[in-house]
Amino acid sequence: MCIPGFDGRYEASSFGRIRSNRSGKQRILGTRTNNGGYVTVSLRRGGKATTQTVNRLVALAFHGEPTDPSYHACHNDGVKSNNQVSNIRWDTPSGNAADKLLHGTNWQLNKTHCAQGHEYTPENTRIMKNGGRRCIACKQADSNRRYREQRGDSFGTHKGKKLAPETVAAMRDLRAQGMIYREIAERYGVSTPTARLAILGESHKDAA
Repeated sequence: MCIPGFDGRYEASSFGRIRSNRSGKQRILGTRTNNGGYVTVSLRRGGKATTQTVNRLVALAFHGEPTDPSYHACHNDGVKSNNQVSNIRWDTPSGNAADKLLHGTNWQLNKTHCAQGHEYTPENTRIMKNGGRRCIACKQADSNRRYREQRGDSFGTHKGKKLAPETVAAMRDLRAQGMIYREIAERYGVSTPTARLAILGESHKDAA
């Protein structure tokens, strides 16, 4: 089947092979696997090379353009190398996320801590509709920061107030023990940039 958007130069087979008609003769193109595990192929459009995933090309050729541009070309069995047309469908991002949960291919579920170092315990984890997870501690910290900014106290301290030398020393000790800047900032009621500057000694305004 002809792949739309490439002026009839390329076709996809029901087995997931991509053929080129550019030279007047059909030729099966070589493929590669990207870091995400998807099979890709290099095509030319408008005189420029473009890398496309085979599953999306198969979906375009056999199922047409998706009804919504945000739709994903999903693998029914969760095997990214299986690009046969019977295994490919258009679906919503949430539908694709549900597939990953079902097939155990959601890499997010293998993470034990969020980017800020908080553990994904049952009490500290909110499951999102798309199958992802949100750290409750981080969400609360963001809410606290926004509250301070709304009341005109973006640095978490009153105007003119400076961090005492013993406070800065304690903050530095916590950092040396491995605590991240954000958690130190939350503990002392200051912004993350303020905590970082005080600990690194980059601003004379942070300490009295």
